[in-house]
Formats: sequence, structure tokens, C-alpha cells
Amino acid sequence: MGGQFETIGPLAFPAKDGDADEKVIVQWFKSMVEEECKGLSSAVGIYIIARQVGSHPPIPWYVGETEKGFLSRFKQHSRMKRGFGDLTKIPKGGRLLVFFLPLMSGKRSGFRKAPKKVATILAINALEDMLIRSCLNVNENLLNVSQKTLHREMRVPGYINDAASKQSVAATELSRMLKQE
Repeated sequence: MGGQFETIGPLAFPAKDGDADEKVIVQWFKSMVEEECKGLSSAVGIYIIARQVGSHPPIPWYVGETEKGFLSRFKQHSRMKRGFGDLTKIPKGGRLLVFFLPLMSGKRSGFRKAPKKVATILAINALEDMLIRSCLNVNENLLNVSQKTLHREMRVPGYINDAASKQSVAATELSRMLKQE
């Protein structure tokens, strides 16, 4: 399992009045996303939606994945009952940003389209899981409900969600080993 991903963004997301409909999303992909990076609309991979207020660093709010293409996934969000609603409630003077992490095709250039191999799907899922973990460290209110619960409830002494002051010798040694620089 593995994969070469690219980082693209942040791109300002066009939400108005707490949501973005399908027409707005399609137009955004045609004008901004494809202008920034041709072929990204149909690429597969991970995306992070973040909120930014003023000059403060963006705060991640949602980590998502797509195995059918970014445009397809964003259109799906707009059709869902809650859509982008929880994501687009931003404070005055704030904006939504999207980071795309498309899977590369392995050829000289270009993005991977719909995956045909299980290893490709596993690579996308693994990266999504790692990014959810990292984003939870920045924002405990991340909107990824099911994955967030897993990351909060999983306990591994010396590694995840462990009270460092009450570690066993083995947990302390594991922690030391994993924190090597």
C-alpha cells in the first residue's frame, strides 16, 4: 500500500448564506479549481475544508475522501440534507478554504482517476485516517463524527490518548522510541 499525493490549495470556497448549491460548486470547479490545477475535478484523493478568520492560520473542520472525483463528491455534499451547512457557518470576516490532496497517477504527470485497485483505495483511506488524527490535534470539534469517536476512544499507553504521568515503563519506552527526531 502506498501512493504519491500532491498538495493543492488553499482555495477559497464559495459559500453564501451558510451553504453552497450544486450550480455554485460546478462553477467554482470550472473557474477556480481547474484554473489552479487542470484535471483536479475528476481526480481522487483527500480534501480538507478549513475556516480562516483574518490573518490567523486556517482551522480544519472536515476531512473527506473521494474515490469518484472531487467535483462528484462536492456535488454530493450539496445534495445531502445537511450539505455544507455546518462547515459554512463562519464568523464575520472569515472564509472557507479547501486543501486538495489528489493521488498522482504514477506516470510523469497527472492525477489518478477512479481507482481500480484495492491498494489505491487503502492508500486514500489511510491518508484520510492520518489527517483526521492530525486535524483533531488542532480542532477537537472536527465534524468527522465516526472517525473522531474512534480517535478519541482509542487508547494505547505511550502512543495515543495516554496520560503521560501514569505510564508504565514499557509505555514510557514506546513513547520515547516514537518521538525520536
